[in-house]
Amino acid sequence: MKIRIEGTAQETAAGADLLREVFNVREVSTFYPNRGRSTLGRVYVDVEFAQPGPVRATATRVEQLDKRIATTQPRRLR
Repeated sequence: MKIRIEGTAQETAAGADLLREVFNVREVSTFYPNRGRSTLGRVYVDVEFAQPGPVRATATRVEQLDKRIATTQPRRLR
C-alpha cells in the first residue's frame, strides 16, 4: 500500500516514523519539494499491514449470584 505524506521536511519525516508504529514500512521516498517557493513537499511511503502478534489477556473470575429465571407452567398445545 502506498501512502503520501504532505508537509514540511520535518513533518513528513515525523509522519513516516509514526507509520512505523502501525505498519511494516518497506520504503520511504526522498522529500519532493512542491513547486515554487513553498516550504512544503511530499514523501511517499510503501507499507504493508503488520502481522498481529500473539494476544495475551488476563482475566479475573467474579462469582455471580445464582440467578434463576422464574418459570411459568408449560402450556399445553391443543
